[in-house]
Amino acid sequence: MFPIILSFVIAIISATTIDSASSRPHPLDPLSASELTAVRAAVLASPAVPAHPLHFHYVGLDEPDKPEVLSYYASGADTTSSPTLRRRAFVIARAGGQSHEFIVDVTDASAPSILSHAIHHDPGFPMLTSQDQAAATALLPQYPEPALWEGQQVRRPWALAPWGPKYV
Repeated sequence: MFPIILSFVIAIISATTIDSASSRPHPLDPLSASELTAVRAAVLASPAVPAHPLHFHYVGLDEPDKPEVLSYYASGADTTSSPTLRRRAFVIARAGGQSHEFIVDVTDASAPSILSHAIHHDPGFPMLTSQDQAAATALLPQYPEPALWEGQQVRRPWALAPWGPKYV
């Protein structure tokens, strides 16, 4: 009797999972693989970035405003007739020594469009990529240790490293 009940429960869970996977994404779901691919294609094809190579430092969901989400739920979010919220991605990329910020509409992942583009002129730099970290690490051995006064200690700061006395 138990194996029959267990099989029934697994069948119900599988059917629910398949049904939810085929429905529209929740407005706050992370970007899917197809949406990320569409974002990449749209940004690389954009004439707004003439310099290459282009390095992506951040790609994430540009969350809809709270009133939009509330109206989405008020109109019956669980029905197929409810309006679809636009899915947008926020992108930070570096090219030609400049930081570019994009908003890309990926509601239809087969036809993404760039809604806005801006060059970030404020001070600061986007997150380090793994290539940036490797380049910084490769520079350290090229410079000798500075001469120290008696009792002075120098520790090299690392952006990413394991912690503890054996790593210092």
